[in-house]
Amino acid sequence: MENILQHKFLSLSVITGILISILIIFFTQKKCNNKKIDNPALFTQETIKKKIPQATAGFVIDGSLQLVIYNCFQNISWEKSFEKLDYYQMSFSAGEAMVNNIIVSAAGSCLIDGFTKNGKIKETLTAANVSKDCVIGTISALLVQTAFKGFGKTLKKLKNIAINTPSKFINGLTKLGILRPKMLVNDIAKIESKEKIIKVCSNIGLNDVEIRNLIFKSKLFLVKVDLMGGVSRNDSKIGKLWVNYDLNAINGVNAIKDDVKNFDKYFARKGIFIDEVVVANPRAQFLKFIEKSVKQGGRVIVIGNTTNPFFHKHIFRKYFNQKQTIFGKFKVSESKVYRGVPEFMKNIKFQKVEGQNIKIETLKTITLIKI
Repeated sequence: MENILQHKFLSLSVITGILISILIIFFTQKKCNNKKIDNPALFTQETIKKKIPQATAGFVIDGSLQLVIYNCFQNISWEKSFEKLDYYQMSFSAGEAMVNNIIVSAAGSCLIDGFTKNGKIKETLTAANVSKDCVIGTISALLVQTAFKGFGKTLKKLKNIAINTPSKFINGLTKLGILRPKMLVNDIAKIESKEKIIKVCSNIGLNDVEIRNLIFKSKLFLVKVDLMGGVSRNDSKIGKLWVNYDLNAINGVNAIKDDVKNFDKYFARKGIFIDEVVVANPRAQFLKFIEKSVKQGGRVIVIGNTTNPFFHKHIFRKYFNQKQTIFGKFKVSESKVYRGVPEFMKNIKFQKVEGQNIKIETLKTITLIKI
């Protein structure tokens, strides 16, 4: 195996050398053409000094990222992870690092020491000469802090894990120490973890919809939707663990802009089922559009007053006047019918569509349970 690695590195050295040479020439000619330079040779030397360390950083970061993916996200042993390293991809990342101006210090001195000797890439890379703690510590910090540029094939592998197998991705972040699910004992800790997931996913190139779906499927958090939750908002007025669904919301990780008629498209059809829905001051019929997406035993908390035609006609009057307790696939939880609003919403300002404030004491709350 050691001989195979040595042969790979001989090929790698040639490829990397060619890439570096081509890119240095490209940058030099471009600068020389756009600027009057008295001594282009000196400029070339300066460029070489600047770009070669960047190439080394790109090579080292890509290799470390591969090791982390194999070991933390795919449960391959640390020793076997080295056998799976794609040295050619590491070479391409060396070139991309030069183009994207990767900061050399981002690689971390302990990584440089593990991958290089006397300024040259080591001819063999093994579990014995690269520190696992260093790799994990450095890549953990980079995932949280850095928007990655380049690292095409390697980064795509990590993105695919996040999109296709959210549980593996979450487990990987846990092994890296970025997440600590066992410590999620309160909403503050949960919000901090959610924000870390959003940051990492954004840094590796996932879009808002992909991040939102990953969070829904991670099973770290209850799926909570603030239906008709607010115009011109990219979040929920209830809090950061809720998602605003409103026809006039601003699309984002924590907000979906669409008609309630399309509700299932974002949930049931994607295999995502909701734990809790709040509908405060409803402005349209909604129960028949959300029933498939609310899980069995899930709650729908409806808040309104008799001046709201949708609440009065479709919920309040049917329950209080006609004694109706079954609404489609939902049953009224009679112990959860009361004047006022839930405790977690007492600091929220309620308004009519026209903008006037609504007094909390005029509101009534009816809780429905999916049966």
